[in-house]
Amino acid sequence: MTIRNPFWCKLSLLLVSSLTIMAGATVAASLPAIQRAFVDTENVELLTRLIVTMPALAIAILSPLSGWAVDRFGRTKLLYSGMLLYGIAGVSGGLVNDLYQLLALRLILGVSVSMTMTSVLTLVGDYFKGEERTRFLALQSAFMGFGGVLFITSGGWLASMSWRAPFFIYAAALVFLPLAVLMLKEPDRVRREARANVGTKTAGASDGLNKRLALFVYGVLSIVFVLFYAIPTQGPFYIEGKFHVSTTAVGMVVASMTLSSAVVSLLYPYVKRKTSYLGVFGYTFFFIGISFLLFSWAPTYGFAMMALFIGGMGMGLLMPNASVWLMDISPEEMRGRVMGGMTTAVFLGQFASPFITQPLAISWGFERTFTVLGSTLVAGAAAVLLSTAFFRRWS
Repeated sequence: MTIRNPFWCKLSLLLVSSLTIMAGATVAASLPAIQRAFVDTENVELLTRLIVTMPALAIAILSPLSGWAVDRFGRTKLLYSGMLLYGIAGVSGGLVNDLYQLLALRLILGVSVSMTMTSVLTLVGDYFKGEERTRFLALQSAFMGFGGVLFITSGGWLASMSWRAPFFIYAAALVFLPLAVLMLKEPDRVRREARANVGTKTAGASDGLNKRLALFVYGVLSIVFVLFYAIPTQGPFYIEGKFHVSTTAVGMVVASMTLSSAVVSLLYPYVKRKTSYLGVFGYTFFFIGISFLLFSWAPTYGFAMMALFIGGMGMGLLMPNASVWLMDISPEEMRGRVMGGMTTAVFLGQFASPFITQPLAISWGFERTFTVLGSTLVAGAAAVLLSTAFFRRWS
């Protein structure tokens, strides 16, 4: 479709996309302070870590429904409603005095993210095609990464004043909303079909979707995010305990990972031309695995920052690769549901992460936990890269 005001349309898509990473990144550095504020709450150690991942539960459950709604009723209605809910639920988290109320608001925040993320990804698929789509998805991942640096560092700085202060960053959604309403319009095809019964097309549309391949991509995303989210959920406690630094310094270490993710995302179109989708996943595993190994052995604060910078390189390749692959294999009339499935896969992994990594951290300690996770990812990278090299040679 022809886009009016391409610059402002793209900027609107990028700003709305940044809300996704803002959901967790903004409060990551605040976790130790929140744990101290609610120290008398039973199971405070686990509940505090769920503050980062609780939105992921709602996103994982509701994204398939959001995908259906996007295909059924159109993209922009869900997007505008989600942005409004995001701003209200996000800011309210800084006003409560009970940890369970805070977790409930984080759950509502997750509902809003499922609406905005699924809508934006589907709109990207509608607005752009071919190489232009690949370039924009790389730019989108980079923009989210740079936004993550801003949100993490500013969140850490604000957390040094009060654990409540970072929650007010979520008001950005209300600032972005007028621009989104003005610039992001329903695609013509979607507007015509919004009144149609999508359910009657499902059987025929699914004929064009490689379901096994889609499930494979979903599985890779979930596994990587289970392992990777040990950094925002366990990393702040490891860094603070080992190096005795401020919340601002903790935020800067985690932000180094997000910064490299943003830079490498811009290189994705070039990397993709040199290897296959599966090969890109192999490089993702390698960079994150090496990062975890170095992080577990970090003798200094600066070394820990360098280690996470390497890990961000892997994440910079992961998201654009998965997005482009899924958009390439999904029929236009099923795109909302396919991208909703991707959103579910990502955030299901995020939510499950503390339930898997927290027992490991208690039993083994932080250093051994990151060593085991890193070794697992490096082994997976070796298997993927060797298999892709073998098939390339003999195909």
